[in-house]
Amino acid sequence: MPRHRHGRRGSSLVEFALTLPIFLGMATAIVDFGLYFAQESVITEATREGARAGSLAGTGHAAAAQSTTDTVLAASGIADAEVGATVAGDLLTIHIAAPFEPLFGLVATPEEVGATLITRVQHLEEN
Repeated sequence: MPRHRHGRRGSSLVEFALTLPIFLGMATAIVDFGLYFAQESVITEATREGARAGSLAGTGHAAAAQSTTDTVLAASGIADAEVGATVAGDLLTIHIAAPFEPLFGLVATPEEVGATLITRVQHLEEN
């Protein structure tokens, strides 16, 4: 009987050794994709905030949008993002692109996170 238990204990160790790399690979993928989606959420929110500020600005729509977007990104710890804000007619376009660096890098993740938002500007009349 003791011989059977010893063999079972050895097979448990082999099963653990076979499943551990799969489990660790899945765990690192979850962490890397979680970080990607968190950064994507921050960039999307920064785009929305910039669009809101730019669309309500009396003059200087693009400058207000760019300034607000830069502030939100800096407060969130994203310092190396490329931000562009342009006005064409009544449309304000904001585009943000930032490189993504995964924590582990064991799975393929996108190299860049970005968002683009187009909104109408409101022309406020001064009394």
